[in-house]
Amino acid sequence: MGKSKIEFTKFYLPNGLKCILYRRPELHSVHISVQVNVGSLDENEKNNGLSHLLEHLPFNGTRDLPSWSEVDRFNNNIAGSGNAYTSISHTKYYGIFPSQYIEQAIYYYSQLVLHPLLKDEEITKEKDIILDEMKRDEDTVESKIYDNIRLNRFEDNNTSYSYKVIGSKDTVSKFTRKELLQHYDNYYVPENMEIYIVGNFNEELTKRLLNKYFCNDVKDKDYAHKPERKFIKEYPEYSKFKIHAVQKGDLDQYYLTITFPGFGKLNKTIEDRLAVPFLEITLASPQYQHSVLWRRLREELGLVYGVNAYQYDLYQRSMFIVETSFNPEYLETILKEIYDGINKIKQNKVTDEIFKTRQKRLLDIQLMTLDNPENVLNWIEEQEEEMEYHGKYLTIEEYINIIKNYKFEDVINTSTQILDWNNVNIGIVSSHKPQDVVKEAEKVWNRIVKK
Repeated sequence: MGKSKIEFTKFYLPNGLKCILYRRPELHSVHISVQVNVGSLDENEKNNGLSHLLEHLPFNGTRDLPSWSEVDRFNNNIAGSGNAYTSISHTKYYGIFPSQYIEQAIYYYSQLVLHPLLKDEEITKEKDIILDEMKRDEDTVESKIYDNIRLNRFEDNNTSYSYKVIGSKDTVSKFTRKELLQHYDNYYVPENMEIYIVGNFNEELTKRLLNKYFCNDVKDKDYAHKPERKFIKEYPEYSKFKIHAVQKGDLDQYYLTITFPGFGKLNKTIEDRLAVPFLEITLASPQYQHSVLWRRLREELGLVYGVNAYQYDLYQRSMFIVETSFNPEYLETILKEIYDGINKIKQNKVTDEIFKTRQKRLLDIQLMTLDNPENVLNWIEEQEEEMEYHGKYLTIEEYINIIKNYKFEDVINTSTQILDWNNVNIGIVSSHKPQDVVKEAEKVWNRIVKK
């Protein structure tokens, strides 16, 4: 491997399954990630949550490991450490294993994704577990904050862009084994899967093992073709200016979010999108405490514990979010400081100190991050996605050059594109009556923008 070059092997099994191998012979482990390209964005109103439920089930039994105890025992016998999750865009099964167990690890994941039993009794059990998980999430302020953003950021809430990954009580409680099998048959097909392996392994042997367990072992099964991802072409319009509040009875503070339409993964190039994190840390960041809002709201005024700016990506849609919490009596002061702080950046009335600090930091640590095989795996996965949607793979050298050539003017230009007050959503979660909170916030906001 060159100093900053990731040289991996990419190939497809005869059944269309994509495989990527990256050798790190100095390691004693292998990191494996099996990605199935299905998530909540692929769902509809009736089957929302089906991908997440399906992800739970393989660990309850497979063709050769027909119970949860046998699945667990096999994994522990090869010193495996891993899990699975479902996101808006994919379902991933991942783990780390000692290098000597690479065949058993590949076999293990082939069992999970290609041979789950999906037994009725296990479906019932996992549905109850997920419904309990929903109750736990609903008790958190984070869930209320996210719901408030999700259900107000778009003009139309009847699209997959407004769905929760976990689904709803109504959908999950009604799922049948027939629906699960249909969803599995539609999406758990080799052409819709990707396998990434990073670590210490023999490449030719690993190729043979992948072919054995992920192709030859299922060669007699008639799979569907790779499904079309409708959410790429069908997506909602952003809502315009809006103030919305929700109630959670046990809160003392106001939990505030200011959201703007962001740079989507599909409608902006990676060069454009890489400027957004610079805007985030210039505006509000606990890591860069000289950022405009952190410095003003926490260090100078002492009104908040913290304030942060971040982007939440939804492929064709994205949100740029400023989040903080404070005592209710400070609402007007907080909103005014955020309004003034954002305008200072848009008007280029701030210094480039933080920009230069982060630029130097990224250049200093980029090669160091490649010491971690999990970071390498994530980098390759992200660039494979760039190749699929933009036809371009960014090398480490190219990434470094983009960062090196950024100017502070690029951050200002990004702020004027994203931080448009005509499209802002103001969300508040509190113990107060929502209608009273909205009425108060509207009065405050009108005073602020008219000054």
